[in-house]
Amino acid sequence: MYDFDYFIDQVEIEEHDHRVYDDFFSRMIETLLTKDSVEYTMTDIYSAIREMENDLNERTNTFYGAAFQVHQEYVSDIEKIIDEIGKGLPVMLETENVEDYIVRCCMKKTV
Repeated sequence: MYDFDYFIDQVEIEEHDHRVYDDFFSRMIETLLTKDSVEYTMTDIYSAIREMENDLNERTNTFYGAAFQVHQEYVSDIEKIIDEIGKGLPVMLETENVEDYIVRCCMKKTV
């Protein structure tokens, strides 16, 4: 992503000074007592925002794709381990809940 200053440089800010007096003291009083004596206009701000948004979306999609791939590999390893552990276990009965099933599977059979 570009440096933030790159986007700031794309936006033009124009100052519209409506003050009448030129000397420091009069200008300061005029600024304090009048509303909107200095106005600013920004042009072309939306293209900079749009470009930042596109860059951000592109980076986010790239990160998501990489993170999802790592997640899939991690989960796949866990699934393989669980499948190996589950081999040879009895079928869960319709009348038992998960806790009962685990207790039944883990009970030591005495003969």
